[in-house]
Amino acid sequence: MQYGSIGWFVGATLGYAQAVPEKRVIACIGDGSFQVTTHDVSTMLRCGQKTIIFLINNGGYTIEVEIHDGPYNVIKNWNYTGLIDAIHNGEGK
Repeated sequence: MQYGSIGWFVGATLGYAQAVPEKRVIACIGDGSFQVTTHDVSTMLRCGQKTIIFLINNGGYTIEVEIHDGPYNVIKNWNYTGLIDAIHNGEGK
């Protein structure tokens, strides 16, 4: 299990999956971190990775709330499955 700063986990998941293509990488990522580096999912799809991402959708930057709460820690809720369809655009499986 790894813990990192906001935005770290999506890119780290991409890199780890590239390093060990014979393994299936499973990641638990918060929605705030995911929104910071969503474009890395496009690379995962392009490279044919079989990564599984469990997205914890709690509407904000939870770690930041623990440090200093404020309205800036609340983020817009996305249609995450629709986003993956848009990134994938019908290519491949």
